[in-house]
Amino acid sequence: ADCGRWSKARVPAEHATGYGPRFSALMAEVAGAYGNGRRIVQTLCASVLQVPISLGAIQTGLDRVAQAIEPHYPAIATQVRHAVVNYIDETPWFLARRLQWLWVRVSDTAAFYMMHPHRSQEAFAALIDAWAGILVSDGYGVYRNWVQARQTCRAHLIRAARGLAERQHVALAACGTWALAELQRLCPMAT
Repeated sequence: ADCGRWSKARVPAEHATGYGPRFSALMAEVAGAYGNGRRIVQTLCASVLQVPISLGAIQTGLDRVAQAIEPHYPAIATQVRHAVVNYIDETPWFLARRLQWLWVRVSDTAAFYMMHPHRSQEAFAALIDAWAGILVSDGYGVYRNWVQARQTCRAHLIRAARGLAERQHVALAACGTWALAELQRLCPMAT
């Protein structure tokens, strides 16, 4: 009766091991993307999801997720390197209690993350490789030296304009108010 159709048998409970792909992905998201420790993941699983889980089982699940996504890492890198526009940023990130830098390149279709021990020109060069498109970024000096086309992130410009608009000096406040209004007028044009 099932000829020509996909069917999947149930694994008897006494032979089932590990956790399913969705649960493992959730643990990886909470631990990796949000930077939470294993004990936080353990507490979340027990208190919110009612799933008691050992720290070893969490690590095993995270290792399986890392192994599953590893082959896709170069494809994501290639995809963002072929995009005309990349949004680039970096943030401090502790990895094994050591300060590292989490760098990100985001195109309209993918996000590529890279860990590097430094916030430097060297790390930026490793992130961009041979790419030569339009860079959208904050005002970090490494980005300002980009020789190709560059756009400052509008959110950073708006924040700076707000800061000026709140100044006590009347001329600075007036300039900030004008710049804020003009930037907000530009935002709908980008969509």
